[in-house]
Amino acid sequence: MVLVREWRERQEEEIRHRDEASAAKKQKTIKDAEKAIDDFYKEYNQKAERNIKQNKFRCFITLITWRLTRRDITPQGKRSRIPSRT
Repeated sequence: MVLVREWRERQEEEIRHRDEASAAKKQKTIKDAEKAIDDFYKEYNQKAERNIKQNKFRCFITLITWRLTRRDITPQGKRSRIPSRT
């Protein structure tokens, strides 16, 4: 009887120890996953901002180029009759 009781107590202690280790590991995994998600979205937003700025700049350059070329020459090589906007 005593041996069985001691064995049960040891088993309960081992199970409790494994449960604590498992809970700690689970918390670490959750923390790491949250950090990875935060890092992903931070990087994603930075790339999106950079792309928006680049696209605005490209559109601006394209618009300026288009206006300058339209002002000087038509597709047939003649001066444009359309008054330019200033």
